[in-house]
Amino acid sequence: MIKKVLIADHGDAGVRLLWEFKRAGVKTVTVYTEEDHSSAHVQLADETVCIGQTLKSYSSDWHRTISAAEICEADAIHPGDGPLSTHERFAEVCGEIGIRCLGRNAEQGGFT
Repeated sequence: MIKKVLIADHGDAGVRLLWEFKRAGVKTVTVYTEEDHSSAHVQLADETVCIGQTLKSYSSDWHRTISAAEICEADAIHPGDGPLSTHERFAEVCGEIGIRCLGRNAEQGGFT
């Protein structure tokens, strides 16, 4: 059972995911950058972690997202529908460290 999930999407999909997990009683964490610190996803999450200065940090510094999940003791990460949702290495590393990746599964080509 997932008790805490990190949402790694800063757009509309991230906001929808935050609402859905909150309704299900799951604690939420989101990552943000200095550029989007006042965005809706930051306001909605139970916890937040800054991962960089620019929006480019979401896809280029994906290891920071995984580190944020470890620091916050998240059980799972959902990458939303952004670049991380198709990033095979991202999903692999999540599995290697025991964090469930709820986005695209690199081996199955679908979502878990």
